[in-house]
Formats: sequence, structure tokens, C-alpha cells
Amino acid sequence: MASRNAEALSNLESLLPVLNTTRDPDVLVAWWYLGELYREQGRTDNATAAYDRYLKATEGGNDPQVNKQRDLAAERLSSDQKMTRWSRKKGAANSEYSIPSRRLGNNLKT
Repeated sequence: MASRNAEALSNLESLLPVLNTTRDPDVLVAWWYLGELYREQGRTDNATAAYDRYLKATEGGNDPQVNKQRDLAAERLSSDQKMTRWSRKKGAANSEYSIPSRRLGNNLKT
């Protein structure tokens, strides 16, 4: 599976010159797929940029399928931005992102 994803990523990246100039929604969806592949690899910054490009490139359309992909891209973008902010926080004891051990203690039974 990893080699197929690497091949897909390579193929999609080869389309970047076209993606930067086209307005065809059937081609622009490649930005979304790039975001997905980058996300799977943990390349959050690249994924964020790809989702953002997809959203900007497809703005104002009225195609239901494009709008569905836009919703997914916006969701992923939001999720990735939250994860990036979390990973940049210092200290694992930040209560916004971790569960205090005292809350776990009462629920653990052996």
C-alpha cells in the first residue's frame, strides 16, 4: 500500500503545473487528494497547503460533488491546524489536550 501511495503522490505532484493554471473541478480535485496523501505521511504543512489551494481554487462553485469535497477539505484543514497547534504546545500536562491521571485512576480496574 505504501508504494501505491508513493506512486500516487508522485503522479499527482507531476500535475502541479496544470493544477496551478486550471479551473476544471475534475482536475482541481487533485489538490484534495494531495492533501490526503500528505496527511497520511504526517506532512501536515503540505496537507494544509494542498487543502487550502483546493478550497481557494473551487470557491464559488455550485457543483454538489465539489461542495462535498470542499466540506471535507475544510474539515481536514481545521483538524490539521488544531493538530499543528497542539504539537507546538510545550509540556504534556496541558489540560486542553490531555486527560489528568487522577481522572483515569478511578476508572481503572484490574
